Amino acid sequence: MKAFRLRSLVVFLILLATFLLHLFWADSVKWLFPVASWGGILYLAVKAARRRGTLADLNVQVAAESILTIGTVSIVLTLIHGFMAVMVNFTGDLGSLQKHVWDIAAPFGEGLISSAISLFASNFLRQTNAMTRASMPAGGGGGGSGGLSIDPATTIELAKLRTNLEAFNRAAEEAAQNTSDLNRLLKQVGSLIETMNKFFVASGGRGGAP
Repeated sequence: MKAFRLRSLVVFLILLATFLLHLFWADSVKWLFPVASWGGILYLAVKAARRRGTLADLNVQVAAESILTIGTVSIVLTLIHGFMAVMVNFTGDLGSLQKHVWDIAAPFGEGLISSAISLFASNFLRQTNAMTRASMPAGGGGGGSGGLSIDPATTIELAKLRTNLEAFNRAAEEAAQNTSDLNRLLKQVGSLIETMNKFFVASGGRGGAP
């Protein structure tokens, strides 16, 4: 996840640098910002979709949100760019704006395209992740639809109950042969009842009422 965060930060810094370049140096190469925006979004989307190497443990949902954020930042920056173009070129009449309509409208269009690309890329990642998870076999530990999950504490109580049942059976067999063991049998019965009581309390408290 750290590797993807670093890549997202690099894309954002490049995006910001090209934005400032267009904002303060109007004669700079005008396709730098859309290339940085569109290319950065597609780069992050491809890396998130492949999930190899340092990105093997990537959370796809977080990656999709990061890509969507880059698209949102792009359209905000282009809105600022368009507003600054209006402020610079407006001299008091609409004719001055008509001469620079392309300089005003083009950044806004670039931002809309960036937003659309990021929206599609984030949605595609989520769909791909959902399809991958759906195709995986359901685990036996409670993740699948037919799995049965047992609380570890309840499992311990079951083991205790089984142990007491076995001891009770042994005591009953011995008592049948020797009546002097009746007292020990009664103690085993009491222990069995106590264990069963703990088991049903634990099962009811953790599993919930049906």
